Amino acid sequence: MLCACVCFTQEKKQGVRPSFGILGGVTGSTITGDDDSYSKLLIGWQAGVLMFVDCGTPDHFVFGAEANVSSEGSKYEDVGVSGKVILTYLNVPLMVQLRDHLGFYGELGIQPGFLLSAKDKYNGITDDYKSYVNSFDFGVPIGIGYIVNKKVGINLRYIFGVSNMNKADNATDHNRVWALRLFYLFP
Repeated sequence: MLCACVCFTQEKKQGVRPSFGILGGVTGSTITGDDDSYSKLLIGWQAGVLMFVDCGTPDHFVFGAEANVSSEGSKYEDVGVSGKVILTYLNVPLMVQLRDHLGFYGELGIQPGFLLSAKDKYNGITDDYKSYVNSFDFGVPIGIGYIVNKKVGINLRYIFGVSNMNKADNATDHNRVWALRLFYLFP
């Protein structure tokens, strides 16, 4: 007796899955350029929302978008005066991540930023500094990260400021920012 059997396997494709989350962390920033007096590290903060678009396959690319508010700037010393310039930006990083199946990833992208406020604090005085700083900033972020259980992650990112942040025609200054962030993805 001859018996024939036909077997089919079906691989379940996950499709494109967006995930949303919140983030928060600490920044360390400086201003580099024509004036070396702004080269001292300023500790700040960052908070926002994020979205990942994931195709769901191992060792794959993921698109990431964020909206975060970031405190940046620099401490300085200049002719007997020490202080700090605190710049607050609304940043919109657009990132491409290469993830492995363990949760590790590397990322690269672009970051437009919009100046919300600028303050110069020195000797107990606070001045509005917004008229000296361009309202648009453009940077190139690069980073690494790790996601645990598809919910909680940690990310270290460096943002290399490309555009001149100084409004003065004769000066060129750029933001340089390190950001260490934690994030939570909603199920």
